[in-house]
Amino acid sequence: MNTLAERLQAAFERRPDLTQSGLAKACGIKAPSVADWLSGRTKKIEGANLLLAAQFLDVNPWWLATGKGQIESSPNALKLSRVHALEEGEEDPRFVPIRTVKLQLQAGVNGIALDKSVEDGPPLYMPRHVVQRHGYIPGDLIAIKVRGGSMEPTLYEDDIVVINTADKTIKDNQVYAVNYEGEDVVKRLVRDNGDWWLSSDNPDQRRYPRKLCRGGGCVVIGRIVYKQSENI
Repeated sequence: MNTLAERLQAAFERRPDLTQSGLAKACGIKAPSVADWLSGRTKKIEGANLLLAAQFLDVNPWWLATGKGQIESSPNALKLSRVHALEEGEEDPRFVPIRTVKLQLQAGVNGIALDKSVEDGPPLYMPRHVVQRHGYIPGDLIAIKVRGGSMEPTLYEDDIVVINTADKTIKDNQVYAVNYEGEDVVKRLVRDNGDWWLSSDNPDQRRYPRKLCRGGGCVVIGRIVYKQSENI
């Protein structure tokens, strides 16, 4: 079997209980990417995706990557492939790298242009089991630094939070990243008397009063789903 598409097809034939959507979820990628693997459009799988795909399909990672060796999986094959991947400089398959960015926003604009956002430090490495358990799609996740002390003691300045940009449905008392008049802010959204309010967790409410979230001046970017903090 000379092509990746042929090997994937053979793997699925061995395990008719497995699905393409299941493979996509196991690798933390979108279904069209798996479709590209199976159609031959993508010629190879590398790094963490190779190991996760092989584990899901219950095949030898070396066979899946090259067509050489036995198709059957073994603990030693998976271990050796993981060591080789890390030696070659690939990311640790236990984690998903999330871009840390500085958002480029405009007041009243619904949505964000990630391609125009600038890097703001090294990526945040989110445990893959967390991403998979909640069904997050890595491409929908971005990380930003917290500014100011309005969300203390929940979040401190320079903490890093992960935004799920695919989750913009507002739920009472959840924390969101919001485009508020052209500035990205991290606030708790609270429902009161039929209106949504941007609320700070800091008990000094005179210094950090709540603000009405309504109309084009207050646009939800996504829900906060993970944080990295050095504050204990």
